[in-house]
Amino acid sequence: MVDEDEHAATRPEQPLPKSVAALSLALACSSALPWTPEGLSFLEMLRAEFSRGALEGVLMLVGFGSPFLFGLAAVVAPLTLAPALARQIVRIPLAFMHSQLLLVMIVLAFAGAGTATLPMLGFALVSGVFLAVHTARMHAEGGGPRLGWYVRWGGVVVAAIGGWMELQQAASDLAFGAGLHVALGCGVLIVAALANRPLGDAAPAQPDVPRPSTLI
Repeated sequence: MVDEDEHAATRPEQPLPKSVAALSLALACSSALPWTPEGLSFLEMLRAEFSRGALEGVLMLVGFGSPFLFGLAAVVAPLTLAPALARQIVRIPLAFMHSQLLLVMIVLAFAGAGTATLPMLGFALVSGVFLAVHTARMHAEGGGPRLGWYVRWGGVVVAAIGGWMELQQAASDLAFGAGLHVALGCGVLIVAALANRPLGDAAPAQPDVPRPSTLI
């Protein structure tokens, strides 16, 4: 009897463009730029939360800080020697980002706050479910999304969040800081830099293997 796994043709990871690393670093560094109408940066808000308590600080970091964690992960992940570890490094902040987006949109929808909140809630639901289902299906088939796919998907989510926040600014008297514009630009450019990547890597091809009954 022949084990099909022995015949799986594993494709190597395709290196990410250098521009993606630069854009991801810029996304992470945008946390130091003004974000709120009062001119506070995310790092300043994070420091204030940690001054209240460790739990508050951690929740702030993995919640509202998830886009910046994603940017940092996209810089660090390609430097690891194990492709599986690299994908996991990016996948974790992606999960945080989807969870925080869904939570915030649910709260705003129930409060009747914001512009185009329901469509954004729909995006949060559909994109989160797609990420989970697609990842599970690709792993079940023996392949799994590659690092470039995860990074591009993260860019899509960052761009969607940034675009929605820009809409709030245009539809009200809110005035976000430069950090929003930098993050939005980085998200869009990351997607553009990886636009030639397939939507999802196909599972490694399996050769025709005789069934056990034909090997007797």
